[in-house]
Formats: sequence, C-alpha cells, structure tokens
Amino acid sequence: MKQCREDTVLLVNGIPLVIGEYKSYIASSKDWREAVLQLHRYQRQAPLILASNVFCVAVDEDEFRYGTVLFHDANNEEIERHMDVWADG
Repeated sequence: MKQCREDTVLLVNGIPLVIGEYKSYIASSKDWREAVLQLHRYQRQAPLILASNVFCVAVDEDEFRYGTVLFHDANNEEIERHMDVWADG
C-alpha cells in the first residue's frame, strides 16, 4: 500500500471521516478539479484512507466543492455533476 499526504483529514474518534485537498490556481494553474483527481488517486493507491470516508472537499481560491469519491476514474463532466458547490447563505 502506498502512502498519501492529504492536505486535511477530519478525524472523529481516530476515524478519518472527511478528507480535504486544496489547490491554488494562482500558484500552480490547477483548480479544484485537480484536487478531485488527487482524491481519486488516493482511492487507487491507499483505499483504506477512504474506507470510512463520509465525504471529501476539493477547494481552490474561487470554489469550495464537496462530495464523495467515485469508484472509477471520472471525466470532467462526471466530476462537475458529482461534486456540489458550497453555497453561502
């Protein structure tokens, strides 16, 4: 099993329930979609980290998205449809 370095993991009683990945479009030209792809890599490389996962977040400077990791490699259309936008108010 490979190791992954998640940006943020919310643990409840030691169980990883929420995983967050953050990207900077300004610094790396990668947006929240790259964060989702990284979460999908975690599923392939270290599936145990997502076994108890309730949801994931993918964030850049403009958007905060949340949803679950799909059980297959998703294309951009599936990612857009599957990850909801966090709306204020």
